[in-house]
Amino acid sequence: MTPNDNANASDNEVLGQVSFLPYGAGSIAAASAKIEAVAESGQSGSANPTSLRFYTKPSSAGPGNSGTERMRINQDGYVTIPNQPNFLTHTHSAALSANNYNYIVIANSYFNVGTCYNGSNGRFTAPIDGYYFFYGMYTGENSVSAPVLGFHKNGGSHQGEALNYGSTYDGTSMQQVKQLSAGDYVNWSCRDWNNQTPDPWHTWWGGYLLY
Repeated sequence: MTPNDNANASDNEVLGQVSFLPYGAGSIAAASAKIEAVAESGQSGSANPTSLRFYTKPSSAGPGNSGTERMRINQDGYVTIPNQPNFLTHTHSAALSANNYNYIVIANSYFNVGTCYNGSNGRFTAPIDGYYFFYGMYTGENSVSAPVLGFHKNGGSHQGEALNYGSTYDGTSMQQVKQLSAGDYVNWSCRDWNNQTPDPWHTWWGGYLLY
């Protein structure tokens, strides 16, 4: 489409773009990064729904490769970031042990965007410096004053904990924001309290990058 041609845009037509090239002779299609304005579905003489799409390339992509869409602002202003780290595990219900932090290892997850959660060791590893939000839920199958719940950073720092103190099938949830550097990792911990061994009916956790 060219400006002022008096024609309606077609659905999914690129209306314009700002491209950043690594060298003067580079291809616009393979720009290092670009922003596109795209005509969304429903174009007519009285409607011109439009989105903005943002593309970048990882270090593994060469100058001749196209970029990948990283963010979109749709016609209604909703922002989606499809590669934002985000995960939620399945549940863990095996009995835990006394005198142990009991880092919970849950092999499977409902989703694991960015593959930052490792189901073999129960760790979430930060891919980039930032602030991350974590949440978890514990429901006990035995009536003990345990466990003490915490999100442990790099096998040590827990930045405050919560205690599940109650009867069978009482539940406790916990949420926490952590400042992480790239490579820092977090585990979900359910340790015993007063030598009472927690036995979870269900426990699970998740987290995502805030900014």
